[in-house]
Amino acid sequence: EANFKTTGSIQAGTDTNVTLVVRETDTIKDAIGTGIIVEADEIEVKGNVGANAMVKANEVIIGGQTHQKAKIYAKNAKISIHIGKVEAENVEIDRLEGGNVVAKRVKINSVVGGSITAQNIQINTLGSNCTITASHLIDVRYLRGTDNKFIIDTSKMPESAEATQEQLNKIENTKAELASLLKNIETKKNVINENKDSIYTIKAKVEELSKAKVIPPVTFMKKLKEYQQLVHEYNALLKEFREKKAAIAELRGEITNIQEGIFNSKVINHSNWREFNEIKFRLVDPARDITYSTRENEIARIITIAKVETEDGDIDYVIKKKNNAKKA
Repeated sequence: EANFKTTGSIQAGTDTNVTLVVRETDTIKDAIGTGIIVEADEIEVKGNVGANAMVKANEVIIGGQTHQKAKIYAKNAKISIHIGKVEAENVEIDRLEGGNVVAKRVKINSVVGGSITAQNIQINTLGSNCTITASHLIDVRYLRGTDNKFIIDTSKMPESAEATQEQLNKIENTKAELASLLKNIETKKNVINENKDSIYTIKAKVEELSKAKVIPPVTFMKKLKEYQQLVHEYNALLKEFREKKAAIAELRGEITNIQEGIFNSKVINHSNWREFNEIKFRLVDPARDITYSTRENEIARIITIAKVETEDGDIDYVIKKKNNAKKA
């Protein structure tokens, strides 16, 4: 047992060859007590993980249940009953009861509420009130509940969320800069147009005086110089405007590449659908949700999203349904 009274926190480090086995046979007590941190290369917990406890290892096996405020960090995690939070590359859970899961690949036997975010998610039996977010696949063998949200959103994956948000922030900032530039450009353009005729008159007079070998008035030369500077500034602003528009196009292209995977993603339910379950495909830029609400006893084994061209030549998005999951 690991607690403040007997051992305190045990932090051997994940880059060691240390394996820890923490055992507590009394189901009323926690194998890892409240607020304890346990860190090693491999950790096996034969019992429960308490409130505000943290388990960190490359390989984690928890035979009991995790408290709602417990946190698990691992490369590979196997948990019997999960109520807390786990972040890992691969997660296997026997029963998820309102816990939070963030990973790349997730396999869960039974789900009773909670939140799951991963590239690929496989669930044997799904109850109610769960939010399931994936980038590639959500696969459910038996759907038994309602009020579940199935979300396909590539931007919410741990490996791309930060980069996507950064791109979106850059786009918004650049758009704000473009608006300011455009206002400045319009102001200078109006001044240039308003003074164009008088400048042409002054220029013609200067040329005439020069041919007559008469020095033009200083005020004439000053006005010409000011006008030329104004045109120079205007052209510089136009160039900056075009560069920022190109930058936005490039940023949007990068986001498009990130979210293109959505068109190869699938939501699979091998059983009949229950009503009040929602399937949502989320586009990042432009921000848009394509949503489908299931009907009671509906048979639609595979649900995907596809691009279609409208009569006006624009691109729209539609939900596609198939009934043969073996072809998925």
